[in-house]
Amino acid sequence: MHSLLALDDWLRTIDFWQPAPQLLLALQRGEALSDAHVAELASGKYIKSWQAGIVLRALPLERLIPHAETLLGHLQDSNWPAFPDVAEVVRAMGTAAIPAIQHVFQTDPRDGDWMERILWSVVDYWEDDCVQQLQPTLIAYVHFAERGGASIAALETLERVLLPDKHVALYQELRTLYADSAELTTKLQQAFQY
Repeated sequence: MHSLLALDDWLRTIDFWQPAPQLLLALQRGEALSDAHVAELASGKYIKSWQAGIVLRALPLERLIPHAETLLGHLQDSNWPAFPDVAEVVRAMGTAAIPAIQHVFQTDPRDGDWMERILWSVVDYWEDDCVQQLQPTLIAYVHFAERGGASIAALETLERVLLPDKHVALYQELRTLYADSAELTTKLQQAFQY
């Protein structure tokens, strides 16, 4: 493939309903993608392309890890067709995706819906050792007390890796920070039985 137009044309040849051998053959062409094509595929241009999602999932992880932060942009809306495939790719990256996730949490903390989607579609699937590495970022997000309630999701994720006393203390802090919102206080109380 020599141009991005060729990339668009190639993506149109991928048909979810075609027999598995044909789909596999079409996906094998992805191995010949240049680094520029992989970057373009990971970009927001194909965020609403289920074909791009399938191709991204079929590519070797080492080709996608440099684009982890860009790929996280695909998780901003769970209705986007590439969402499930990209979530699977980022989950598979494991610790290699942590710097990108930390950066997103630090630079866009007010986009609570996006932070929640990253948590429930990627981080909540990880083993505890990966989550442990995100602990400082998630604790900072609880302290941030996002006004849509996404900090509750961070506290739910932290429950797996924090000592109970530390978790209860963060719960109490968040309860104080959300005291002016009956809706958030109720959501917090429903999430935890403290």
